[in-house]
Amino acid sequence: MLDSHIDNRKSIRPRVDNTALHRSTTLDETTTSQTLNLDVVSSKISVSVPSTLTVTIEGSIDGSNFFSIGTAITDDTISYSSNLVKKVRLTRTAGTGAVTVVGIPGGGGGDTLSGNVLDFPITGRMYNKNTLGVTDPLIIFEKPVGTSGVIREMQLIFEKSIGDLTSAYLNIKYDGQSTPAVSVSLSGLAGIEEQSTLLVSEYETAMWDLQSRDGEAESALILRYPIPYTNGIVVYLTGTAGGNWCNVLYQDSLPSSWNKNLRFYAKATSSSVAAISSGAGTITVTGTAVLGSGTNFSAAMVGKYLVLGVGGGNNEALITAVTDTTHMTIASDDAMTEAGGTAYSIGERHVVLERPAGSKGYFITAVAALGADNVAFLEADPRIFVDQEIEPSLQWSGTEDFFDQSFYFAGPLQRTYGGVTSLKTTDPSGVGAYKIFSKNPIPYNNGIEVVYPNIIDHVLINNWITVYYEEPIFIPETILSETLSVSETVTKVRV
Repeated sequence: MLDSHIDNRKSIRPRVDNTALHRSTTLDETTTSQTLNLDVVSSKISVSVPSTLTVTIEGSIDGSNFFSIGTAITDDTISYSSNLVKKVRLTRTAGTGAVTVVGIPGGGGGDTLSGNVLDFPITGRMYNKNTLGVTDPLIIFEKPVGTSGVIREMQLIFEKSIGDLTSAYLNIKYDGQSTPAVSVSLSGLAGIEEQSTLLVSEYETAMWDLQSRDGEAESALILRYPIPYTNGIVVYLTGTAGGNWCNVLYQDSLPSSWNKNLRFYAKATSSSVAAISSGAGTITVTGTAVLGSGTNFSAAMVGKYLVLGVGGGNNEALITAVTDTTHMTIASDDAMTEAGGTAYSIGERHVVLERPAGSKGYFITAVAALGADNVAFLEADPRIFVDQEIEPSLQWSGTEDFFDQSFYFAGPLQRTYGGVTSLKTTDPSGVGAYKIFSKNPIPYNNGIEVVYPNIIDHVLINNWITVYYEEPIFIPETILSETLSVSETVTKVRV
């Protein structure tokens, strides 16, 4: 956009750390059990036990669900390369001595992204499950508890128009669940959340294809998100009354190097975000420091947005701290200079996706339908906060920039990784758009928050669908923790 004031795109594509992690500990009569944290997930480990000691060895990803690696091990070096391991628990059954654990980090055989799609290694046989039905709900794929595999592609053909897909839902149950972990509209998965000014009847992206027949109540959606399962799965459709033809392409096993906690998720959020509220008094801004005159700043403003000018629509800044009624701090990437006597407002925000502290995964896709009585809402900068950070690692220079467009969607296009599917630039204005991070997934190791602010003096309608994977698809380079127990030593060796 012409008046963009921030362009803080950061390249954060993870890469695999190919270093071996050597960790050792001594087990004696006073230390019967010890858990070693390898810090990075390892696809292979080697454990060396001296002749003076007998131990039981267990492994875990998260430290809560341990599986057996070896029992009654003495005077031996054993290797293990099945489930991924991040924590190794050693339990002494006899004797004393020093144990060495060597972990080789990895996941899926390296960077599992290839080309334009999430590339999961093919192991085992490939199958196709086809379903023709009119029932509601309609089960299109089902595997019992105890089985594992990966859905590679779903072709869903309906006797429905594209506009009717808003009432049709994809539902997924994992691990014998009684309620679905995923229940999301097919229109959202097709990148369409706004129907009134639809620009497209068919198009192709990295993760889905949308097809329709002109003048007919017929449409098709092909989804290419890999959907792994480790303990059974049920996939079914609801709200698709009429003829449905479905093909599910899948493989019947998981690569041994995969994180078996991996799950595909899609979530919807919807809200009407309040208009900005005029602030009392005026302000002076110098860099990140905001000095008020006659203001009543409060702690409740932290996390909201300082919006300059009457009516908003430009120059918003994230409020990161409030010291007192006349002093606040804004994010460093939003630093600016404004002379004294500047009017201001406070803007609210919509949380597009929030995963709590402790959550680990990858953010893949965002689909939005946004609308307001003032097209200036497009000046808002989407932000992504990773791992409980106060200031966002990722911030875009405007709404259309986030969706790979420019100049208020001046040339609406549907591209591989981003685009617009509906648009109305006269007030009341609205837009439907999508952004796909399949080539550069956004990793998080301690939660994530995707936020979109309202910076205008009108209510903002927010409807979003997000796609993410909990637990890593591939393992990013990780800096080893320097906090070790007094009985541990650690070295890294390039392999």
